[in-house]
Amino acid sequence: NLKLKGQYKNNKKDGQWKATTDKPYDYQETIICNYKNGNLDGECSYIRTNKKTKKVERKITAKFNNNIMVDNFNATYNDEFNHFTINFSLNEKGLIEGEYKTTNFNKPKDYEDIRKYNNGILFWQLLRSKSTGEIIKKIDRTSFVDYLISKIDTSSDVIRVSLNKYRELEDDNYSNEKERNTRKINDLL
Repeated sequence: NLKLKGQYKNNKKDGQWKATTDKPYDYQETIICNYKNGNLDGECSYIRTNKKTKKVERKITAKFNNNIMVDNFNATYNDEFNHFTINFSLNEKGLIEGEYKTTNFNKPKDYEDIRKYNNGILFWQLLRSKSTGEIIKKIDRTSFVDYLISKIDTSSDVIRVSLNKYRELEDDNYSNEKERNTRKINDLL
């Protein structure tokens, strides 16, 4: 069962729209989004509520500006199968900016994944076990990403760099030349 409520202005979605599912399952889902001139604009949210306990099991919130996701994105899942949070911010272009954090509370694979972005480019990551503190993965490409950002042509949003300037970042064990070149480029990104 899907209930949809909203209005149109000049044949385009406008104002608040609400979609509610009332399935024969043990939960109800509600999506509320705001539109302006047919585009997502303003707050949007998804909420999944357990019908028996009335507990919010899943919640996602985001903000849009003219169909581009901006500002803060937050997701919290806390149901019988999932226990995690995701939080990050986006700039006015919709690119992740600053810290992106995922915390998974599912045992035995509980972990924390902290990533840092500059203009949508991942430059730092720390993945570790929450229970033991063991570092599973750590990446720090701060200087490389700073260099890339300094090469952005602001008129076209294009980065121009010479790949010959950089050495391979990982091991040199490749099965063939195509894999080596592919890996080399992917390691730089």
